[in-house]
Amino acid sequence: MKNTKIQEIKELAKQNNVEYEIYWLPYGGTSNVQHLHTDNCKHLDISIDHFNDDDILDYELVSPKDYNNTLLANCGYYIEENTILVIIVDTNFDKLEEINN
Repeated sequence: MKNTKIQEIKELAKQNNVEYEIYWLPYGGTSNVQHLHTDNCKHLDISIDHFNDDDILDYELVSPKDYNNTLLANCGYYIEENTILVIIVDTNFDKLEEINN
């Protein structure tokens, strides 16, 4: 049986002993982790279990340097260690309102 994206993400996080963060692209745009920044995405504080494979556009282990230069760019905060698994979910993720209520 083929692993699903969700299973792969959970295994990757476990193998690397890292947390994951989920981001939503409310305005469309890039689906590449390396092009995320605070102006084009919104952090979702929900479990990956709310998603299915079709909702996941991209995921990647991100080094502290890359994380600081993308998601934390120009915010005055930075991380020094602990690579983070960043996940992008579909712009048209239709369960978002249901989860936030």
